[in-house]
Amino acid sequence: MELEMAMEKSEGMDQILGELVSTKSNTTLVPAGKKGVTNAQMIPVLRSTIQVEDSSKLILLKQYYPEVYASSLKYLSKPQAEKLAKLI
Repeated sequence: MELEMAMEKSEGMDQILGELVSTKSNTTLVPAGKKGVTNAQMIPVLRSTIQVEDSSKLILLKQYYPEVYASSLKYLSKPQAEKLAKLI
């Protein structure tokens, strides 16, 4: 009985972990290029997301791709950077 319960918990955890992994590799946020997600892919997504004022997507971008997000900020125009600061 204990073994069955342990196996059920294990299967549940595998499902949760699988969902997390599939969410992490989700390319609906930023389409990956040949070398993965780089500034070349992140900057246009940031600009369009700022334009439509989607703060939830900006938070997800920052969580999933923190290094690329941070390095892409310097390529935004001053008005875009100011709008981004207000959204987050």
